[in-house]
Amino acid sequence: LVRAVQQLFPGRELDLVAVNHWQTAIDTHQLNHPGVRHFCADLEHLKPRDAVPGGVLDILLAAPSCTYHSRARGGRPVYDQMRMDPWHVVRWCTDLRVYRVIVENVPEFVKWGPCDVRTGKPIKSREGEYFRAWLTALKNIGCRGEWKVLCCADYGDATTRERFFYYGV
Repeated sequence: LVRAVQQLFPGRELDLVAVNHWQTAIDTHQLNHPGVRHFCADLEHLKPRDAVPGGVLDILLAAPSCTYHSRARGGRPVYDQMRMDPWHVVRWCTDLRVYRVIVENVPEFVKWGPCDVRTGKPIKSREGEYFRAWLTALKNIGCRGEWKVLCCADYGDATTRERFFYYGV
């Protein structure tokens, strides 16, 4: 992906930043992309201006935690606060001047809504409520975008797994 982004801006030196809370992911990415500035941090605690001192970002590529949205959890209870990572995308877009936003997640992300405090399960009647609020927040800060659920195999991947993608400018 880093190489693909660099091809979008030929002849231009890009300042690329990678953030992940897992040191192994940072170490692996750093081996493959030594020219990228890496931060091993939780987005909840990393200030966007610390990662991007100039305050301008060409592309924000985000993959908020999908664990508590995924059907792979098998209907087990979830903790509502653990599902709030996508709001960091809005925070980065308000703290920085971001020209393009790409978000990837599981298809169930579009059903993101509040959970019942007693059962820890999503409230069916409020399905998608947080997702729509998140899209509205991005729109309200000037990000015009669209989202789709795509089959990875249609784009050359070896899996037929479906993924959610949002692209905004």
